[in-house]
Amino acid sequence: AFANLRSMLRPGGRIDLAVWGPPPRNPWMTDGMAVARQHVEMPAPVPRAPGPFAFEERDYLREVLESAGFSDVFVDELAGQLAVGGAGGTAEQACAFARNAMAFGQVLLDYPEAVQQAATRDLTALYERHYRPGEGVMMDFCVWLVTARS
Repeated sequence: AFANLRSMLRPGGRIDLAVWGPPPRNPWMTDGMAVARQHVEMPAPVPRAPGPFAFEERDYLREVLESAGFSDVFVDELAGQLAVGGAGGTAEQACAFARNAMAFGQVLLDYPEAVQQAATRDLTALYERHYRPGEGVMMDFCVWLVTARS
């Protein structure tokens, strides 16, 4: 895929990417997944497999891009807090976002309503612990900001 993207660039052209950093640095995703795992069976993540954390390892990310023909690969870090479910949102809105937009939310749909309700209750409690009035549900994130040349 990256070789195909590189072939679309002029020589010396640049690609800029933002990819999620390591799971422990992204509790906005992983903490909700941990709560869901208390209620349902989910496969353990496989390092480097397709998914949100496929490029969590900087060296692997560089290797993939360089093997696709990119050069001058630069990876920088951006970390901070983000509003889960949107700025100013409530814990309930963050939970609805997680249930609709994250993979574990889709997994929950395969389980009985009682299991879904219990998971929703615990997810909402998680997000309530991170709620800040006027800001929303604020949780840590980390992304790699990547630049490479064709």
